[in-house]
Amino acid sequence: MLAIIFFPLIAINYKVSSENENENENNIIIRICQSSLQKEMRDAGKKPPPGMADYTCNCFYNKVYLGASLSSAQEICKQNASEKYKLESLQKL
Repeated sequence: MLAIIFFPLIAINYKVSSENENENENNIIIRICQSSLQKEMRDAGKKPPPGMADYTCNCFYNKVYLGASLSSAQEICKQNASEKYKLESLQKL
């Protein structure tokens, strides 16, 4: 009887832990991307518009999550950000 009560609690706790771990991994990937993008922009002597790093890095994460290669995701998302924020191509960065 006790197992019937505790098993669902263990399963729920496992699911929450797994989601938190995935969220932390997502955050780390996105933070690394943002840091890298900021450095590329700074090295190019440009200041990214507000929201551009979030937009670009969320795009990157989502493309990779869906199976795109790192280089493909980077290329697509830089191009999308260039168009959205009306910048010269970020492909040069």
